[in-house]
Order: sequence, then C-alpha cells, then structure tokens
Amino acid sequence: KLKALKAEELMMAKLLVSYEDREESEYVNDTLVTFKRDESTSTYFDSVSIRKSILLSKYAQLLMDWIAQQPRHQQKNHKLRMNAEFKQKFQQFNQYFQREMHQCKDKSLEKELQ
Repeated sequence: KLKALKAEELMMAKLLVSYEDREESEYVNDTLVTFKRDESTSTYFDSVSIRKSILLSKYAQLLMDWIAQQPRHQQKNHKLRMNAEFKQKFQQFNQYFQREMHQCKDKSLEKELQ
C-alpha cells in the first residue's frame, strides 16, 4: 500500500545533463528527482555509512575548533578548559549527536558521548 506524502515531507532536485556528440549536435535531458526528507534533520543521506561519516567529521571539527581556541600555554600543559561558548556548542552538538546515533542505529557511538 502506498502512502501519499505531504509536500513538506519531500525534497526535490532537478537534474540536468547536457552533452555534445561527435557530429557536434547538442543534447539536453532533465528530470525531477524526489526524495523523502529525513524526519530529524531534513537531510537525505544515501547510506548509513555516509550519515555516520558526516556525524564523526562534524564531531572532529568541533573538537579541533575547541582546541584551536585554547591559549598555547594551556595546550602545552594539557590543561584544556571549556569556556561558556564551547559549553553551549557541545551541549547543542550532544543533542544532534544523539539524534544521529539513533538514526544510524549504532550504539558503539555512545562512547563518544562519555
């Protein structure tokens, strides 16, 4: 049984291909592709592996940004501190991380939240 989806549940993209053959004749072909939106992020991922890779790369970027803003003497002494700005960023990311972990159905990601 097919279920009709509302417009806000869909994501559309128009694909356009143009090319020229050996006789220099030009051709154009286009089509409209429709995807069902992801409930939690409104983003389409081709596979769980891609979704997980994007999640972990965003996590790594957040960590690198946090470390980069640390004063040099704290980095050398291994005494990293978290200011209010990054506390908020990590709290927001934690919520995002948990949603994505659920979507990936990968409990092994829980170790990153500890």
